[in-house]
Amino acid sequence: ALPISDGERVAWDAPGQHANGASGVAALDLLVDDLVAASSLYEQGLGLTPVRVSDVEVQYAVGDFSLTVRTPVTADEKASLAAEGPGPYQLTLRSTNANAAAIDRDVALGARIAWTT
Repeated sequence: ALPISDGERVAWDAPGQHANGASGVAALDLLVDDLVAASSLYEQGLGLTPVRVSDVEVQYAVGDFSLTVRTPVTADEKASLAAEGPGPYQLTLRSTNANAAAIDRDVALGARIAWTT
């Protein structure tokens, strides 16, 4: 359980537009070493239906949110999977600002954060 209730948190951090234009989470990319096992978890365990399937990725849609489960292709993705293991690779935030500045990974504690409008 959280140390404070969601109601208490929202009272001092109300939902709305962030100063940088962020208005929600658009997508999450997960890196895995076994695409078949991972996609089985999301399909059988969570009841998700793929909207796109390829040899290296399976994409799911939950409302306007996209979840992509994929095996690494680039050198950076392969290094990330080797160092961090399976899990989140990139978060894509929705923004009202088409010119939203990139978020420095050092400032984001190593997180890869992208933008979409």
